[in-house]
Amino acid sequence: MIDEGLKSSDTVTISEHLLNRVKTNIPKIDKVLNGGFVKGQVFALIAEAGTGKTTMLLGALANMPNVKSAYLSGEECEEQLALNCQRIGVKVTIGNVKNIEKICQLIKREKLELVILDSIPSLETTQKMKKVDAQRYIANTIVDIAKSTGCIIGCILHMTKGGVYKGGSEIMHTIDSEFYLKRDKTNPNIRILSSKKNRFGGSNIQEELLMTSKGFDFFFDPEKYKNIVVENLSSKVIKLLKNCENTLKYKDLLNFEESEEKLIFDILDELIVRFNGFKTGSIKNKDLLYYVCDIDIDKLSAKYTRQGYIFS
Repeated sequence: MIDEGLKSSDTVTISEHLLNRVKTNIPKIDKVLNGGFVKGQVFALIAEAGTGKTTMLLGALANMPNVKSAYLSGEECEEQLALNCQRIGVKVTIGNVKNIEKICQLIKREKLELVILDSIPSLETTQKMKKVDAQRYIANTIVDIAKSTGCIIGCILHMTKGGVYKGGSEIMHTIDSEFYLKRDKTNPNIRILSSKKNRFGGSNIQEELLMTSKGFDFFFDPEKYKNIVVENLSSKVIKLLKNCENTLKYKDLLNFEESEEKLIFDILDELIVRFNGFKTGSIKNKDLLYYVCDIDIDKLSAKYTRQGYIFS
């Protein structure tokens, strides 16, 4: 006999919105989401700086044309967001908003179904209160607006190299789902998207995504990518770097196949970031022009050999 006020699980009617998932139409991401988003879901995407959080989410929003969405940033102006969209070739509704009250008004007025907040530490409130109380108020407000409107809300959090996220302790107590985007330790071009916590099922699921100079390739085959003949490409890269004088232009890459072209740009991206031998201050468009100065080929070869690239 079931006590009054309690029910047997097989007698509970499950709400339709819990059964009908909102899909990104990207199989790898939908798998990590356990089939897609649930209406009213609040999730956090946590990653180190430069991992590709913004790029991945802009690409995902663009792949959901039937979902009314917006990418709201308190850190980047509209021009910066527009440039990012242009770089990866997507069209997304964007806004520079950091006030939580205005965000709630936007969600209601525009009847938004999916909103990304970049980032949680940048959000503010018009309420006068201590910092800790304001963070708690903002976290609760995000959850309340999501549950009352059915809007899916994604919260971006930055993680330090020590594995600690910045300024998001309050929101972490209230979210439904927790996802991580990390660099693959063996390949600088691969990102690992994984779920750690998901109240709607499917925790500890992960998928590999390919990061390119033009955004994420959500549909790449990891095995096919790994089978690229990197040895031959590597010798071409070294020859190209040795022969160039001060600049390496896009026309220098015309002899490369498309898959090789993507990889060489990724390698050059890595070199520009990690090697002092590159002059980075005057780079205007990394897809057209790279400045190269006195590269230490032996040091380069040793580094990429450790990461799985074999230089011939």
